[in-house]
Amino acid sequence: MIYTNLLDNLPAIIGLLIAGLWLIHKSIFIAYRLDIITEMFSWLKQKSIIIPSLLFIISPFVSTSIFEISVENVDNFIKAFTPITCVAAYIAYQQYQINRQQLRKSLSEKRLEIYVLAMTLFTSVQMNNSIEIIQDKINSYLPRLFEAEFLFGEEVNQKLREIYDKANELVILKKIIDETNKHGKEQQESNSSEWYNINEGDIKSEAQRNGEKLNICTKQIKEIRKWFEVQTPSEITSLFYPYINLSNIGIDKNKN
Repeated sequence: MIYTNLLDNLPAIIGLLIAGLWLIHKSIFIAYRLDIITEMFSWLKQKSIIIPSLLFIISPFVSTSIFEISVENVDNFIKAFTPITCVAAYIAYQQYQINRQQLRKSLSEKRLEIYVLAMTLFTSVQMNNSIEIIQDKINSYLPRLFEAEFLFGEEVNQKLREIYDKANELVILKKIIDETNKHGKEQQESNSSEWYNINEGDIKSEAQRNGEKLNICTKQIKEIRKWFEVQTPSEITSLFYPYINLSNIGIDKNKN
């Protein structure tokens, strides 16, 4: 009876004991500037047999308390494991699966939009569309290129950056060619002698430099178009396929 009452009141006893010890510690520290906790640890270090002895004495009480608490918790867990909790757990799991599938679907839709923009820009260059059309495709594509960094792996992102870099370089080169041709035409129409003359200290006339600039830009454009011709839509699609395929959305996959 006494043992049962002791166990029932154990939390209160421990609380009072801790509060009492803290009160005693503070009182002695204020009165004598003596930290009894530090002194006690120093004393226990010198008397190393005391702690094992105390643990040996209280071990039956501690182990009994732990056992009773464990048994009580197991009983409560078994009582709580009713058909209602099973149904609730099943519903929660199904909701988790639905949310997971919705997340995968949302990610796949975002990735599909980027894929469509990339293929639209790619085919626009392959079809030799005007600079204005290609530039318009680039303007739509560029903001999604930054978003793609968080939606695809490195291999896909590298291909997306290559498509943008090549298309943008093509637009810049074509603009340089247009401006160079316009400047040359204006010089020819003005019949400027300086256009053809070689000035002192120069080895080429302005007309010759203008022609070389056109040749360099034209050569670079051919190299870019050759890159687009070598790339095939099926190869690009194969890179995107694992990220946008929705046929197995109901199947648990590691890749989202």
